[in-house]
Amino acid sequence: MKLAGASAITRIALNPECGLQVAMLRSGLSEPKFYERVTGEPYPGEYGERLSARRRGSKFERNAYANDAALLRQALGPMIGVPPSDLWVRNLEDEEPGAREDCRIRRWRRTIEILGDHVGGRPSAHILIQPQLRVTAGGLIDKPGFWIAPDILFIEQASGMYRPADLKSFVVRGHQVEPADLERSRLQVAIQSVALHEALQGVGDRRRLTHTGGFIFATPYGLSPHPPQLETLDGSVDRVQKALVALRKHGQYLDALKGPEGAQREDFLLESIPIHYQERCIGSCALAGVCRKRHQGRAHELGDAAVQLLGPDIELDRAFALMTGAKPKTDAERTLAKALAALNQPFRDIDQAA
Repeated sequence: MKLAGASAITRIALNPECGLQVAMLRSGLSEPKFYERVTGEPYPGEYGERLSARRRGSKFERNAYANDAALLRQALGPMIGVPPSDLWVRNLEDEEPGAREDCRIRRWRRTIEILGDHVGGRPSAHILIQPQLRVTAGGLIDKPGFWIAPDILFIEQASGMYRPADLKSFVVRGHQVEPADLERSRLQVAIQSVALHEALQGVGDRRRLTHTGGFIFATPYGLSPHPPQLETLDGSVDRVQKALVALRKHGQYLDALKGPEGAQREDFLLESIPIHYQERCIGSCALAGVCRKRHQGRAHELGDAAVQLLGPDIELDRAFALMTGAKPKTDAERTLAKALAALNQPFRDIDQAA
């Protein structure tokens, strides 16, 4: 799949220092195809979400939306403050089906009309399934922003505001979720909240808007939805906003590299594009192996903690030499030698005891 929408912003938020993420996004290619263009070789192995996970996610959504969203109404009724049987649900994907740009535009217009009705005090649906929003962003080549599609928007009783929520097919008990999965989920819903605020401000909402979003996980029983888990998303929203700044800056840098004509392909400029290789790149970015090769013999091969201790530029051979008694040449090496000696002392004690 291509990097697009919330998935693209999430990837940049997880590694805003990396310009390759932006170059890949601007290429319009899927990650394996971009890898092939960069290396001249097919991507070695499978990449992306497993087919079984996609099928499980699709089934979970179908279960939740079936029969006028009966299971979803049951889960959200207490939070909306309306009996499930009385909830008004609109499925905008049913009203405006399709994945083409014109279909997205029509769903976006309907979403904006509904938000305008709500802000104006007119009747509006309690639950919107597959609404369409937008986030304005700089740094892209031919578009002014991203389409953002929350799974649902629903009216929270406590605030009287629409809140975004995503259905996550992780089968959990007691909302216990893997930290890495929850980090990405929070960022995705934070992006939806940013897009929702942009839309609400566009229809004249003068209320103090807050960033709160929901997660609806699957129970172990037939992929039915748990009651939603609401969270304040200020920290994740801050990361999203920094990602949008990073996108604009990296985009401007790439445009400058290409020159006024803009004809040179960005994958030809990889040696000039800043990268930020880290542990999380492995398994999450198709170019992780390419970036790792650019750091051979350095601390990156040992992980993020080693980079933090040794710095990004020192050769591992030199660090080992300093640890085993080589004479430091600079103040930085003297400081590092002391730190490495302290780390190595327990192992020396073991050798002496043996």
